[in-house]
Amino acid sequence: MALLGAIVVCTISCGDYAIQLPRGYSLVRVYSGTLEISRPDRGMVIPATVDGYAVVGSLIIGHTSLAREEPERDLSKPGYFIIDTQSNGVKQSLDKNSWLESLKLLGIMGEPKLHRPSRFDKNYR
Repeated sequence: MALLGAIVVCTISCGDYAIQLPRGYSLVRVYSGTLEISRPDRGMVIPATVDGYAVVGSLIIGHTSLAREEPERDLSKPGYFIIDTQSNGVKQSLDKNSWLESLKLLGIMGEPKLHRPSRFDKNYR
């Protein structure tokens, strides 16, 4: 448990850079090749490497890969994810069909275009 706490603190405060997302969420680059989504009052929300994401209304959606480094690797849940920033609900480790079905139920038709996180994103800080 102490290890998890240390990871959360490092993720939130020691990242190389962060991209602001809606309602206090941030996409944080912990180190080369590892980007995670966190929120200061909740810690790590998506503890895996975010390789593509989009913001659609109040939703943060995307895809993750298995983290490359230990101990993050043990916490990773690869697959598609949906974060509802209004309810703070999180669905992760979804396969593509489940993800698209979940998005459809939320009123998003078709497959949203995900983009790779970058320092050049408009909400970079």
